[in-house]
Amino acid sequence: MLSIIIILFYSGTNITMNLALYIFDNDIQRPDLYTPYMIIVGVTEFITMLVFFPLLRKKIKNRFIMMIGFICGILGYAALFFVTFMQKFTFIKIVIPSLLIAVAIGFAYVLITVFIANAVDYGEAKNGKRQNSMVSSLQTLMSKLATSISIFLTGIGIDWIKYSDSASQARDILVRERLLLSVPSLVLLVIALILLIKRKDL
Repeated sequence: MLSIIIILFYSGTNITMNLALYIFDNDIQRPDLYTPYMIIVGVTEFITMLVFFPLLRKKIKNRFIMMIGFICGILGYAALFFVTFMQKFTFIKIVIPSLLIAVAIGFAYVLITVFIANAVDYGEAKNGKRQNSMVSSLQTLMSKLATSISIFLTGIGIDWIKYSDSASQARDILVRERLLLSVPSLVLLVIALILLIKRKDL
């Protein structure tokens, strides 16, 4: 169950990172802003891990911190969906929702490692065997699998919206491109949150 949750989460957030360059290039038409965008997202993730997580951990359990992270991500994707139908996409309109998504990723980076360690302890308590190497190696496998899934879904999506590298694209193509940025990831994170809520022993 933990593996499924991690794959859903990483797949959803990776889709956004895969598509962001297309958005800056063809919709916002400012590819030079992609690097500042990634820096802002990266710094937010780092601050979340370094500051927000230690503060919250003093007050609430890891499982609830992960839920908060998932909810932040869901709110971020909901905000991206909301601005989809506006006439013009701007740097601010994509950065502000992405800050919420970055908070979710920051929490996930820390907590997924913690949950995997807990899974090792749980396996030892349940079966009397401690399988550190096998369970820990799943983190790399899940990350690579999620990356592959997100690239696959991004490729299908780009084909579906009939993406062109032309600087001027039809309004309906831009709308579909924005929907691709938010909807698949929103669905994946909602499913991951539901599974996390149901699994009370994580």
